[in-house]
Amino acid sequence: MDIQSFLETLSQGAVVVRQFAIALCSMALGWFLIGQAGVKMLKWSDPRRQYGAPSIAARFVVGSLFNNASDYLQMQVLTWTGQGMGSDNAMSVMPSGGASVPRMIIATLLAWVATVGVMAILKGTRLIVKAADGSGQSGSMHEDPGWTAFVYIVSGSIGVNLWRWWPA
Repeated sequence: MDIQSFLETLSQGAVVVRQFAIALCSMALGWFLIGQAGVKMLKWSDPRRQYGAPSIAARFVVGSLFNNASDYLQMQVLTWTGQGMGSDNAMSVMPSGGASVPRMIIATLLAWVATVGVMAILKGTRLIVKAADGSGQSGSMHEDPGWTAFVYIVSGSIGVNLWRWWPA
């Protein structure tokens, strides 16, 4: 295997990981959060309840966003960077590496940065649920999950579009 085919394989790996993360959030995590919100609504009259309406609303909203993950990711990247992710879906317009090995290395690195950016946006969105649960939840590894979610979403959006600002 030569270096060019190795780099092409790495670039394809970035696409596979990115699409898997989007599909996982679309199906599994989105429906799980909506189901969890439904269960919390059913247990609303429980006297031992330790959550409020924001906890339920955040689960419904984030679950709905995850069910439409491709559109949601496009919206976030467009909002924070002013450039969408492509006409179809996530990073469909990533530039090819060209014929030279250094350009292929940079294109592969940027593809993986974009993939990590997508996962950061999804993690930041998941942290919105933690922020809605309030400070009464112990065991949170983030002091302020709302601010941390904002940082993840904005930096992930920049990571997705980093290739646009890279000199050609």
